[in-house]
Amino acid sequence: MKNTKKIISLLFFLVAFVIITPSISSKADNLIPRTNLEISNGQVFNESQIRLRGWGLNASGIKAIDIYVDGTWKKTLVKGDGFGLSRPDVKQAFPEYPDADYSGYDYYMYLPDGNHTLRVWAIGNDNSKVYSEANITVDTSNSKGTQLVNYARKFIGVPYVWGGDTPNGFDCSGLVMYCYAHFGVNLPHYTGDQVKYGTVVTDLQPGDLLFFGSTSDPYHVAIYSGNGYMIEAPKTGENVHETPVRSYSIAKRIF
Repeated sequence: MKNTKKIISLLFFLVAFVIITPSISSKADNLIPRTNLEISNGQVFNESQIRLRGWGLNASGIKAIDIYVDGTWKKTLVKGDGFGLSRPDVKQAFPEYPDADYSGYDYYMYLPDGNHTLRVWAIGNDNSKVYSEANITVDTSNSKGTQLVNYARKFIGVPYVWGGDTPNGFDCSGLVMYCYAHFGVNLPHYTGDQVKYGTVVTDLQPGDLLFFGSTSDPYHVAIYSGNGYMIEAPKTGENVHETPVRSYSIAKRIF
């Protein structure tokens, strides 16, 4: 009798396993790799800084996000470094995927003016992958930095005046302070304080500030105007002018 019960129990387990296992496998097979790039195809950017934001899903989980620009690899994002960000909206939409609630990615990069193709691959732990793609245009001809440069050019020819911060006369930091104030950015009138503002950059864009001398207490500042030139109020006896960029110690982006 006991053996009969054991046999019946074993048969019940085997039948349940056969019924349930295909169901689980079928569900996993239906979890196709998915990814999303939250940039519209044909979108135009008026600033050179581009934000890539989206999410990736895979039945095996996502191990990396690969970013390509114009067919060239740009960056790999992994958990803890640009990927694995909280996305409760994705979890709500796709609750059956593992790690859907932490499927987000976020990455900033700078691109030159022109047309670009962005492709973002979501790579699963099983090495299966899928991509999202968008064609975009970067046109900074009307960016804040370009507007600031055009405004600063209005003061070319104004004499250098030590401590000056009006169109009657500028010193280097006075010119910077006056121009940025026109666009709602209040900077102090001293290069040693101005250098504390903004973000350090190496890929210069119009409107960036170039500092000369010590990076902590520079003696001079100029406005990068593009194409290897800058606008500055140089020194006593000279006027505000636009001139080729000289060797500088640090560049900061305010906008």
